[in-house]
Amino acid sequence: MPPHRSAPEARALEQAADFNFSFLPDPISWSFRHARYGRVLLSQHFSLKTYFEDFVVCDPLHRRYVMIPRVPDDLMAAASTPGARHVLPVLAPAGVNDEEESFRVIYTLFFKDKVMAFVFSSCNQTWRGITSTICLPDGFIEYMTCYAHGCLYWMVGLTAYSLMVDSSEMKFSTIDLPPHNFDSKAMRTIVEAADGRLGFLTIGDGTIDLYCKNWKNNCVGAQEWLHDKLIPLPKYSRINYHWEIEGTAGRYLALVARSSRNTEHFVLDLKTLLVENLHTSKTGAFSGFPYARFPPPLALPSI
Repeated sequence: MPPHRSAPEARALEQAADFNFSFLPDPISWSFRHARYGRVLLSQHFSLKTYFEDFVVCDPLHRRYVMIPRVPDDLMAAASTPGARHVLPVLAPAGVNDEEESFRVIYTLFFKDKVMAFVFSSCNQTWRGITSTICLPDGFIEYMTCYAHGCLYWMVGLTAYSLMVDSSEMKFSTIDLPPHNFDSKAMRTIVEAADGRLGFLTIGDGTIDLYCKNWKNNCVGAQEWLHDKLIPLPKYSRINYHWEIEGTAGRYLALVARSSRNTEHFVLDLKTLLVENLHTSKTGAFSGFPYARFPPPLALPSI
């Protein structure tokens, strides 16, 4: 198979950037958490008695980083209630009135009868806590975080619901998902579909089902979900692939297909709905997260 048309740019990026994060203090102690718009969020545990971690936001291309202050003790104490289910922290875009190079870190904990979110803004270098007394449907919260139209989404187990938070106002709510087969092995995600719509994707037996609805006022009063497309996935004779979703980057959804022979990486263009092959790994163990778009460099390394 010929190289992807973006292969030269990808090789140049690989040579220019430092994805081993050797520019960080004690680089091997940090774990990957999330990536968005050319920046990477890493963390390390500082205590076995708390849910919380130390965070750093990195710019691998320019080899710069910003250490995030710890969540204040009073906010951590408010989250000390037993039974919390926490999810992976995420990098969120800057607010509407924030500077282009600014960012936010959102760390969310789920309880039976409430949700707590801790939001760090690089503009004022402070954390703030938000509590919502929303009652979640029964089911575990999936760790994968979806992002579309300024909102974060988490699937709730095998239910027909998703938890949503408007990242600008930090208001939590739940939205109904379209009726589909709630197979525990099926991958699903929420995306920004073409024409400004909200999209819901599920991967079935060699196909992707795309449902769409008009997105308006965080889906309040929006139309019902409609089945929009059935997208065939690439097939190779006598090879049985297991498909997974790696994440989104702009208009692209990153997919990985695993088999006993190799691991194939693909992207789905959410506007054209074309699936393209990016990379083949013969080891079968390679996985990743989309890394795209390059904002202005972070300030010089600081603590």
